[in-house]
Amino acid sequence: MVEQTVGDVCDVDTWQEEAIYVAEAVPERRAEFITTRECARRALRQLGFPPCPIPVGATREPVWPRAVVGSLTHGADLRAAAVALKSQYRSLGIDVEPNIGLSTEALALAADAPERLALASLASSWPDIAWDRLLFSAKESIFKAWFPLTGHWLGFEECTLSIDPVTATFTGRLHPDVDPRSDFGIDVIEGRWGISGRRLLTAVVMPLQAGKEC
Repeated sequence: MVEQTVGDVCDVDTWQEEAIYVAEAVPERRAEFITTRECARRALRQLGFPPCPIPVGATREPVWPRAVVGSLTHGADLRAAAVALKSQYRSLGIDVEPNIGLSTEALALAADAPERLALASLASSWPDIAWDRLLFSAKESIFKAWFPLTGHWLGFEECTLSIDPVTATFTGRLHPDVDPRSDFGIDVIEGRWGISGRRLLTAVVMPLQAGKEC
């Protein structure tokens, strides 16, 4: 289930279990935090769950109800949440980014030399899409799906991404030296991408049969 909203909502109660994590944040950060979690509660309601707080874990990850997998994102004035039952899916990851190119410094961190060459080729054929930002977003979605399964973060350099402009899909190949890779039997993570107005959207949905059982 997916719920999203453009901009922030002002007419929802703030859960104390959530508010403590943004008590000292600037108003804009508090608003997007509260709105994104309200999207999560609306999505959970579609699965039959009563309203509940979505606190923050030890490494800043959202903590979902026990039977749920999910992902949150906020960017380009969009707030969104995706949730599913753990009995049906292993993990989810979503991300939204503005359709604006990365800085030279950010691109150097997000993509290696072969990836940058592939991005340049895509840009020459489809110049209206910020392919470097799309690569960044796709890796974010992959990492959001990966962390809940493994408890390990992935560096940008630990995943090589390829983007298919025709099928609107992407494939992330994990490097052989990624520590927990063999434990979970996950070598490749696939996802989909799209464009909505000035926004780039990416999503990863990992079915139960992806990799070994936890």
